[in-house]
Amino acid sequence: MKQDKLTSLLAYVPKHLSQRMIDNIKGFVVSDKVLIEGAVIVAELSGLTNLFEALAKTGEASTKELNEICSDYFNSVFGEVEKYGGDILYFDSSEMYFLVIRKPRQHYSTCVRTAGQITLDIQKKMLKFNQINTSAGIFSMTMKTAVTVGEIYHTVIGQKGKQAQYIYTAPIFEEAKNALHHAIPGQVLISDYAIAKACGIELEEPQKLYSPISRTTKSISKVGYEPIDIKNISVRDKIRLTEFLSSFVPKEIFRNLHVQGKISEGDRRRVTILALSFEGINFQNEKTTKIQNYLTSIFDTVEETSGYIFNILSDKNGGHIFIAFGAPILSKNQENRAIYCALKLMNLMTIFKGIKQRIGITTGFMYAGVIGSIHRKKYCLIGNTLKLAVSVVNSAKNEQIWVDKYVYERTVDTSEYIKLDPIMISGYSWPIQIYQLLHLKSEFDKSSLLPQKEDELDYSEENMQFYTLIHNVLSNKPQIITICGDESNRTKLSHKLLDISQESGLMTFSGKCVSGQEKKPFSLWKEVFIQFFELDTALSNRDKQGKLVKMAQMINPQLTELIPLFADVLPIELKETERTKALKPKERKKQFFYLLKEIFLHHIAKHPTLFLLENADFADELSEELLEKFIRFAKKMPVLIALTCTNARNLPVYKRYPNKIINYE
Repeated sequence: MKQDKLTSLLAYVPKHLSQRMIDNIKGFVVSDKVLIEGAVIVAELSGLTNLFEALAKTGEASTKELNEICSDYFNSVFGEVEKYGGDILYFDSSEMYFLVIRKPRQHYSTCVRTAGQITLDIQKKMLKFNQINTSAGIFSMTMKTAVTVGEIYHTVIGQKGKQAQYIYTAPIFEEAKNALHHAIPGQVLISDYAIAKACGIELEEPQKLYSPISRTTKSISKVGYEPIDIKNISVRDKIRLTEFLSSFVPKEIFRNLHVQGKISEGDRRRVTILALSFEGINFQNEKTTKIQNYLTSIFDTVEETSGYIFNILSDKNGGHIFIAFGAPILSKNQENRAIYCALKLMNLMTIFKGIKQRIGITTGFMYAGVIGSIHRKKYCLIGNTLKLAVSVVNSAKNEQIWVDKYVYERTVDTSEYIKLDPIMISGYSWPIQIYQLLHLKSEFDKSSLLPQKEDELDYSEENMQFYTLIHNVLSNKPQIITICGDESNRTKLSHKLLDISQESGLMTFSGKCVSGQEKKPFSLWKEVFIQFFELDTALSNRDKQGKLVKMAQMINPQLTELIPLFADVLPIELKETERTKALKPKERKKQFFYLLKEIFLHHIAKHPTLFLLENADFADELSEELLEKFIRFAKKMPVLIALTCTNARNLPVYKRYPNKIINYE
């Protein structure tokens, strides 16, 4: 590997770890536990996830825009750390840990003062991110920081040449994070213990445990970024070092770097997150062999199911492990893989006595890609799906596996569940429906979950056309297609489209007209409405009404006055409101279309959707009118409308929009 590629790989681990690998190139032991002393900066970032979620709705250019913002942000922040010789231990979209290592015979005062100056300079840099102009509007990113001092334990878990993660643990991390809960954005706090070991730091107002810093009163030397010297390393040792470093980089990233000499930009994709919380291991006091054996078993299980461990966080008596399915490698059956992995992970408790586990699984669209600066990088996932997984696992009970509604819907045919009461989660204004996983159904074929390579995905010509369609949908380019021909061909293609759409994370709803039957109002859409609003036939009239009202209230409380209009279309009795009573037939239809528009657009903006409408040749006039209105108001929305029919040219909507509709025969 050329030197520049090796230098790029070095950016994926903290500088002190890279140096330790080089210094012990022949005898580096993965499981060694190392004690480091110094001043630590803990930072909490707010705003990046919200920025991603907003940009994701604006189209294909949003990913490039987010990449540029992330690059500017991390280069600005990390540049301040590197300017004073600091090390970047860990970072993601919401948390960062920096370290100013205490050198041999160096007084703590120097590294504490340096850490204080770094945080003050970072907060100055943050001012440029107070107002970020984007295609989705103006956004703000803010940061809270805390400085403390003490000992940190560091270890590497995993296997060389496979996958490895570095872990840091120290009581001071938790203390600093707790202090930040009471801080305000832009504030720099410092612990009493750090102040006692330093001079030259002026406080705004002394407080108990942690106080805000005003400024440093002694000059701090700027050493600048000092790259790790690899010039004198032999070719054989460079190969060894490359093997070590490749364990910290996703295989796909390493392959791109090795073959192309560069890393492709991140993208928006559907990812399933498995969050594992465990208790019963103290990283600071526990024997390294127990930690290594337990986590190695987890690594092996995850590899068997084609998952990727992208984060391990530790605390006093345990920690969290975050596993992704569908990133970095696109995968079939990602939710089923996560379910199978979760069940196998739970079995580890029979081997490792005294360890308690709980698991939360969510699925949704996320930004997946490499973030960081020139000298420090990481493969990261950004989005509310991860935040929701954290909340679900923290709410789950020990020895239980909880999943969200979307994981349940994609795995209910293969797994047994118990429906639990909805839970309230921070950041959500409505309860989240949760299900407890029990086991796989006996008839489920586990061979479909064997380790998968990217080239095992079906990229036939037909499938590639559908993948292209869905890529356009995910880029907020609505697609309207017709699937024509005999019934056998229509069935084959529509099933294939459904499979690929669900695999790609689209929510799917289907309706169907029956030939030879009397044309009833909205016959093409009636089943879509029932599926969309989850109006199970077993539900009481009151429960059905409650679902409709609840959905309308979440969007706009004024829409609840129009809910009785659904009684004209759906098998439900609804009492007229004063507003609907006064509507004449023509205005009634107009208001019903308005109601559907508001509800559908609100849903589609959050969840890319496929509407499969079969036997469109036999649709009634109201179905055709709604279809035409849908095409007009769904501009720049992630929606795919697929119509099956004998001959597309006979459809009124095709005659009206021949240039907008793609025909498959």
